[in-house]
Amino acid sequence: MYKYSLINNKKFPKNTTKENLYNVFYSLFLIFIFIIISNGLSKLIINLINLLFGTDRTLDDLTQNLLKIHEIPFILFVFVGPLIEEIIYRLYLSFKKIHIIISILFFEFYLFNETFIQFTLDYKSFIIFFILSVITIITITYFYTFLQIFLNKNHLLIYWISIFLFGVSHIFNLENIEFKYFYLYILFIVPQIIMGYFITNLRLKQGFFWGLLLHIIINTINALVNLI
Repeated sequence: MYKYSLINNKKFPKNTTKENLYNVFYSLFLIFIFIIISNGLSKLIINLINLLFGTDRTLDDLTQNLLKIHEIPFILFVFVGPLIEEIIYRLYLSFKKIHIIISILFFEFYLFNETFIQFTLDYKSFIIFFILSVITIITITYFYTFLQIFLNKNHLLIYWISIFLFGVSHIFNLENIEFKYFYLYILFIVPQIIMGYFITNLRLKQGFFWGLLLHIIINTINALVNLI
């Protein structure tokens, strides 16, 4: 068993498949425990805020505006979604040139296309995306030595930024976002940050596949629960 810490980015000894699977399900168990605790604390905080300021908003008000999981194709939600998110938020954490380029290109495509379900770019947007992609590849390739030094020197900060952005991105799964209730959104993404932390640990210590596997298992459970 490895320690759940993002303190360093040293190479870790390879585990057997059995050990890796154990770490995946142990991570899943810890995620479940920490989310139960965080949800309980979030309710206490919200109740205190409501009491002090005379408001009546709850996390349930947000979750009612969640994009309906049952309306998303099962394969897309369970397999495609996690794969894309892992590529964008965690593939580049190897700090390898090709992985950094792939992560950025996927992110840029999502910014322009807004979805991976279908291709929606018009001719002008596609040209801009293509030019930006070429610039990205040339820039990363040319400055990779300096970038690698920066990433390795600031690896802990990079890891936490990745985890935080992963959590924040889930706010956009909500409809009718009201930023005046920003404290609710902060509490809403805590479970995603917890998941991001443990997925990142597996990605760093065991490899991209194992972080992806944990993400797929989490989404599968989520999808099945919402079908009941």
